[in-house]
Amino acid sequence: MNSSEKYQLIPACMARLLGIFIPFMNELYEMRYQFDRTYFFDSSKFENYFKFTPSRYADGEKQIVSDW
Repeated sequence: MNSSEKYQLIPACMARLLGIFIPFMNELYEMRYQFDRTYFFDSSKFENYFKFTPSRYADGEKQIVSDW
């Protein structure tokens, strides 16, 4: 209530060690590259190879609502 929130960062080596016992921590260790450096996602090769056009978010939301 009137206490300050306390948190600690877990070093990568500790997350790796805890991942032996806690599967979620192993996943965090494997996905850490998304948090510790700039991460850019480019799907242009996939789109060109498979002739795929991604849906816009608005269209996807409408589809989900209509299927619900």
